Amino acid sequence: MIAKTIVLLLISAVLLSKTENCKIMDLYTQTLTPDGCGPVFEGDLSINRNNLVRTSIEFLSVITHVTGHLEVKNTLLDSFHGLRNIVSVGDFSIYNCSKIVDLSGINLETVQGFISIYRNNILQNISALEKLTHAPSDLTISGNKKLSTFTGLHNIATIEGDLMIQLHASSNFSGFDSLETVGGDLLLESSNTVTSLGGFNKLKTVFGKVRMMDLFILSNLESLESLKYIGGNLEFIECQYIENFEGMSSLKYIGGDLHFSYSLHLDHYTGMYNLMSIGGSIILNQDIFGEVVNKTVNPFPSLVRVGGQIQLCEDCCEDWNSFYMNSSSCAFYNPCDDPFELCDGTCLLSGDGNNVCIKSSGNCTGDNIFEYECESCDERYYSEYCSEECLCSENSFCDEGITGGGECTCFENYYGLHCNGNCNCSGNGFCDDGTSGSGECTCFDQYYGDHCQYERANTIVDQGSSNDGDDDSSSEVVNTIQTEGETDDETDNETGVASTVDTSKGVIGASSGYMVVFNVLGLIVWFI
Repeated sequence: MIAKTIVLLLISAVLLSKTENCKIMDLYTQTLTPDGCGPVFEGDLSINRNNLVRTSIEFLSVITHVTGHLEVKNTLLDSFHGLRNIVSVGDFSIYNCSKIVDLSGINLETVQGFISIYRNNILQNISALEKLTHAPSDLTISGNKKLSTFTGLHNIATIEGDLMIQLHASSNFSGFDSLETVGGDLLLESSNTVTSLGGFNKLKTVFGKVRMMDLFILSNLESLESLKYIGGNLEFIECQYIENFEGMSSLKYIGGDLHFSYSLHLDHYTGMYNLMSIGGSIILNQDIFGEVVNKTVNPFPSLVRVGGQIQLCEDCCEDWNSFYMNSSSCAFYNPCDDPFELCDGTCLLSGDGNNVCIKSSGNCTGDNIFEYECESCDERYYSEYCSEECLCSENSFCDEGITGGGECTCFENYYGLHCNGNCNCSGNGFCDDGTSGSGECTCFDQYYGDHCQYERANTIVDQGSSNDGDDDSSSEVVNTIQTEGETDDETDNETGVASTVDTSKGVIGASSGYMVVFNVLGLIVWFI
């Protein structure tokens, strides 16, 4: 035993000596140091024209992880096949690789830092990045003149840093099919190719600013229908063919400015029907606004707060005064102070600055907290303002309505605070049901088990057979209980097991008893 242990220790030591992390590398001679190192490369791995003479990097195939920055730039490589086993890196960037058409050979599953794909003039496809589901820092794709699709990024749901995209060869930004959250800024730029956004249908939250710049022929914003929150500015700069903001109907909050500049075809600002709060100012291009915008239509019917100024054309303030309460500077009155607690219901004035947001589900009317009343609540809602929803399951009745308290009354055989539990007494017992019940079963007399699933057996004891052929016979049915693990020949007088034979009738009665014993023994032998 000791010898085997020593052998195993020696083998482990040999293996460990052959898997030392790579720390130094000479790309010029295509060698890794120390010999046999891997699979982890410590620090930054930079592959560039200055340190790479040949066009093959096959010798790097022993590496699976790079703790620092994996950088490929200014190379004559036409394939990344030598990097095929690398699944995890710190940062990742591909810059000015003039012979790369796609990213074949890249099999990354995890990137701990930023991702940058920049100025690769004939790059057309990045589908090799499809294993990535999360970007923990900035994601930048810019200056790739032939890149026409972002397929490959379709599994990324969250980008914690900025997302900066510059297009040259595509008509939209399709490829971000799973993206829901951007932790930094969303910066979209183009030249003369993008006609629609596309690809952002699931995007809900951008914690930084959203800037659309130089999208000269972009005509609609339809793929932003899920966007609800923008933490910074919303800027449209040189987006000359946007006619309205249909497609942004879900947007509720802008933390910074709402800024339009040089939107020559914008004829009205409708579309942001649910926008409730703008933390900064509304800045509109004054040279255009006074001429083309319909000033008699409220462009933001749900807006209750503007934190800064409204910079409109000189004659717009009077025309828009009827829409908003404070007309001294064309600023919006703010009945709900906290921009992060957006009122998804009715914002009621209290007169003391402590305004109230109520989401009612019922027949309710009134403009302020003193006049607001509800006549009736919708089904499954309760409280004075019909603002509370019943939590009872479908297995119960809810105490709903204006005077209701939301308590649940369970149907028969259901239990728990919200009546989610379903009793299982097999129909052979009573259930401890109701909101305070435990779901335990009380079995009927002839059943037993946690769910009353077992039935007590019946044994017939012969009391009427005799040698004289007497027709007079009678039998007695005696209940017997057989618990799990108990054999048929075990008896329990307290539970009513038949253990005696009537001998008053002579030998026949006794022999009947013996037959019972023999039959039982036969069964036991058969099972064995």
